[in-house]
Amino acid sequence: MAFSHAQQSIDPVTALLGIELDAHGNPDDSVFDLVETLIAQRPFENYADMLWQAADDDIPLRRIAAVLEILLGYTPDHSTGLRQTLELWLQAGDEKHVAIALAMDEFFPLMEYEKMLKVFRQISKRFPSFRSRCRAIEAVRKKESGISPLAHGWKKLCSRF
Repeated sequence: MAFSHAQQSIDPVTALLGIELDAHGNPDDSVFDLVETLIAQRPFENYADMLWQAADDDIPLRRIAAVLEILLGYTPDHSTGLRQTLELWLQAGDEKHVAIALAMDEFFPLMEYEKMLKVFRQISKRFPSFRSRCRAIEAVRKKESGISPLAHGWKKLCSRF
């Protein structure tokens, strides 16, 4: 993939952190070119930590989450490293790291449903302000995966024996 001189000279991390979000919290289409430039210039980096370290304190966390969500679809390792970092943030991160990971709309943290529930219970204890967001993600995940509350309760009951 060939890039113009302008694309090669920009710092995609700085540009990505400066994107504007619409009223729904989504970036405009220019973000895709920036993501492609970032990956071409710095393949196999830890993009989550890279953005986190480059972000000023005044950058909205939703902006970082929006960029990371797009990166999930573009990374050369099929987002394995990015998912691992986001899962680590959920399990052991500070409040801002957890907020970023929970702000994603298209990303289900923690692929295993039971593990997600366990981590969300821990998050809700550590950061009660995230309880409603965790419950909302759980509800969407149940609905999209076809997990009924009854089946979930039955599995929980059977696991006791």
